[in-house]
Amino acid sequence: MTDFNASYDRETTEAARHWIARLASGDISEQEMASYKQWVADEKHHEVFQHELKLWRSLNLIADNLAPSTAISIQAARMKQRRRRVVVASVSAIAACAALLLAAPDITMRLRADDWTTNHIEGVVLSDGSHVVLDADSACRAL
Repeated sequence: MTDFNASYDRETTEAARHWIARLASGDISEQEMASYKQWVADEKHHEVFQHELKLWRSLNLIADNLAPSTAISIQAARMKQRRRRVVVASVSAIAACAALLLAAPDITMRLRADDWTTNHIEGVVLSDGSHVVLDADSACRAL
């Protein structure tokens, strides 16, 4: 292989970059692979491809040195997951408290009452023999 000639046209360079990206994606069809092999068979294309590949690999090395280490990113992901769990637990607790506050009057009414109705009107005979008609969602207590 000869040294890279910077005077190669932009179209060839862009095509080389395209093939590098397609090959790196791991999602290349057999037809595309055949097109790549035909394209890279040309000596000029091969030379440009090798130059761009070398450049791409050097950029990956730089990125590896600039990126945080895997241990740090795993730790950050775990902290984010813990925070998410705390938020979900907090929201769930607040929702449970709100539901309890909304249901508390009804619960205390039913605990103190001798008779109650749900979603219908009902006639009730009390322990002293008197009759009472309870509306829907109401209760009474004999004294």
